[in-house]
Amino acid sequence: MSLDSRDKLLIAAIMMQAVTLYFAWAAFREAEHARYAAYDAFENSRDASQSCSSAAYSLHAVKDAADEAASTCRGR
Repeated sequence: MSLDSRDKLLIAAIMMQAVTLYFAWAAFREAEHARYAAYDAFENSRDASQSCSSAAYSLHAVKDAADEAASTCRGR
């Protein structure tokens, strides 16, 4: 069975489409990984923000306690 040039071109086009599909699939996979990494970074940022808010609240509570203690000492 011999292949004429039209058959060879058709086979080459099919192979090129397969390679293109493979690279598109690989790019999609990488985009998915990047999306998950971005979501993780967002979650970590939100956790850090909540930690900072908690620390600020605790610091404010310590300041209030120190002010109360100083007021009590002055009142004696």
